Amino acid sequence: MQRYNWDPKLSVDIEPIDRQHQTLLTILNDVIDIINTNQHISFFEDVVHRMVTYVRTHFHCEEALMRQANYPKLDEHIALHKQFILKILELNQNFNPYSPRMRSDLVHFLKTWYKGHIGNHDRDYIPYLKKLSPQSIKWLVEDIEANLEENELPWD
Repeated sequence: MQRYNWDPKLSVDIEPIDRQHQTLLTILNDVIDIINTNQHISFFEDVVHRMVTYVRTHFHCEEALMRQANYPKLDEHIALHKQFILKILELNQNFNPYSPRMRSDLVHFLKTWYKGHIGNHDRDYIPYLKKLSPQSIKWLVEDIEANLEENELPWD
């Protein structure tokens, strides 16, 4: 399976969010690498845990920024985030690392979600977040990244 490269067209032009999107891409590529090399299921479980943990942080940051910017589609965006988390947990629970079809389905889902969510849904909030000062964005993201509880979800 082909690794996925960062596409500058996916940039939301907000540094902390772009950095997080690139980190998510790195984790996605780690999933692809594990599948391509047929590594033991424990490696897969570790990387999925890392993805869910990092996605939680990223979703917290995005949702807090959208809330601060009075983004009118916040509830819809939160629903998309919830759907992603639930789908990842479901895929992880039912995943058979020895099934080529399941490996392919997982990577297809992750790549499609990554490109579609960032390329479409995240682009909608750009004009709203651009109204916030870069420094306030930086401080908010740094605060969330430093203080997020282990199992806390943004909508808890």
